[in-house]
Amino acid sequence: MRSSAATLVLGGAVAAALLAMVGAEAASTVPQTAATAVTVTNPASRPVQGQDIDQPVRNFYQQLAFAPYNCVNNDCYVIFPAVPANTRTVITHVSCDFIVATGTTVFYSDFAIQGTQMVTPLPLIIYPVFSGDTEYGINSEVYSVFTAGQIPQVDIDYFGSSQPADARCTIAGYSVNVNE
Repeated sequence: MRSSAATLVLGGAVAAALLAMVGAEAASTVPQTAATAVTVTNPASRPVQGQDIDQPVRNFYQQLAFAPYNCVNNDCYVIFPAVPANTRTVITHVSCDFIVATGTTVFYSDFAIQGTQMVTPLPLIIYPVFSGDTEYGINSEVYSVFTAGQIPQVDIDYFGSSQPADARCTIAGYSVNVNE
């Protein structure tokens, strides 16, 4: 038993010496580097983006347009301001309400980029008749992208002798500044 205890003590001492040597050698081979400052530079033509441009709530867009319209051959347009330069605007919601006199019927409505065939049909809501006139509404989710200079418009088509009156339309979404 004594020889086993002596062997165990001697073996433990050798193991401790080996660990000390490996630890010292490992510490001497680890490169010592100091932290260095990094400077990022961008030219004025390509600035670092400082805002999450894809976050709609940061760039909310809303426009309200009232009558009078531009009506031709039973087709009326509610026209909104053109999208500003260096901007892309995404419209996600269109809402309107307007009145037509007895004997006139609105049969179609859409949301469009003025001067193009890019249209999104808008479902019509007909409210109960209280005073002889009929009130219509539009409340629709859309997804339409407008670039600088393009003009959003709502198109209202009707049959009858009187054009829609007292219209107010709202478009909502978000805008993104683009450096084109």
